[in-house]
Amino acid sequence: MIAIGSVGSFKEGIAYLESLIPKGRMTYADFGLDRMRALLNELDNPQEAYPIVHVGGTAGKGSTATIAANIFQTAGYKTGLHLSPHLEDIRERAQVNGRLMKPGGFVRLVSSLKTAAETVELDYSYGKPTYFELLVAMAFQHFKDEDVDIALVEVGLGGRLDGTNIVNSLVSILTNVGLDHTEILGDTIEKIAEDKVGIFKRNTDVISGVTQPSVVRIVEKRAKEMDCNLDLLGRDIKYKIKGKILDSRFDFRTGDANYTDLKLRLLGEHQVRNAALALDASLKMRKHGFEITEDHVRKALGNVIVPGRFELMRGEPVTILDGAHNPMKMNALAETLKQNYANQKIRVVFAAKKDKNISGMLDILSGLASKFYFTKFLVTTDFGKMMSFNPEEMQGLTTVSSEVIPDSLDAYNKARSECGKDEIICVTGSLYLVGELRSKLNDRRRP
Repeated sequence: MIAIGSVGSFKEGIAYLESLIPKGRMTYADFGLDRMRALLNELDNPQEAYPIVHVGGTAGKGSTATIAANIFQTAGYKTGLHLSPHLEDIRERAQVNGRLMKPGGFVRLVSSLKTAAETVELDYSYGKPTYFELLVAMAFQHFKDEDVDIALVEVGLGGRLDGTNIVNSLVSILTNVGLDHTEILGDTIEKIAEDKVGIFKRNTDVISGVTQPSVVRIVEKRAKEMDCNLDLLGRDIKYKIKGKILDSRFDFRTGDANYTDLKLRLLGEHQVRNAALALDASLKMRKHGFEITEDHVRKALGNVIVPGRFELMRGEPVTILDGAHNPMKMNALAETLKQNYANQKIRVVFAAKKDKNISGMLDILSGLASKFYFTKFLVTTDFGKMMSFNPEEMQGLTTVSSEVIPDSLDAYNKARSECGKDEIICVTGSLYLVGELRSKLNDRRRP
């Protein structure tokens, strides 16, 4: 029998964390920060041990956080990175200098978190901490244990009541705002924006890539209320694409810098926008003692990798993994495909969560796809076991040639076997699909 407050193995640690996933469908009323505060108090508030850049938004927040983390790491700073969700390994949510914690360290950390969680459940009236809350606390504690110089923290969902919003960040980034998680955050862009601007902290720097006039007004209003210094992409932060987007070369200018001919390893104009926000955030941290030079920036942008975001797999045919899971992200994917593979047909392996705008995503892809291979996944998410949308029903949402193949690896292999000389494969519709297939492909390649 496992003693209170301890887990005996990596597998037991995973099982304990997953036992905390809420059983029913969550609504906005289920969110709040009181329980998170209590949990972190039991851990002596590890999130206060280092400066933090907080990154929210509908699309691009994981890429933006990763790019910024790479800049600080390249500059020689020990850097923590919290991402949500993970693709293949739960430890991706608490990286230090791009490395995952060792299994033994994970077991010890989960044991201490279990003790704190049990205390919260017994001594407070907030109920049992959730899976997501413990994973956020795990990241904060791991960063403290590793004595990081700075942490980049990606918001999980929304902003105002997200478990990460316990931090006192020095810089907040809001990448953009679109319709996603509408059942929790609201059914309009404006309602979602009102929630997301809740991450702004008083007398700090705020950086945003929002473009809709109504959302810009909400961002400006909140920044003014919180006495924040606001940089808007297109107004205070400017970039200019140079040459073919395949090269991802661009010029960048703010009040703090004017860099020409930067080269970003990531493909797509949306990633250039994300890089501009991340770069501006890193420069803002110079007034807090961080030395970020142009050389650091160039090296970091040239070597950054974001798994599952327009990720090119090795081998033939060309295979792209991209976790686009809403129309905003899918538009960015489609534009990048058109810019880089304009003359090639695309075979699309597709699966999506039930609550997503599937018809909207398929409409965007239909002009590019030569054939859809509809598949499915069953994964553990922050909110419970999640089965993808019925692939047979997806066939009725498009007129493009399609086939249903339930197993994702079988679907990929079928697409691969049918790929012609001038065709490529794109796996998309969900980060969960990308993570599942990525793991299967990696397993197949291991000796």
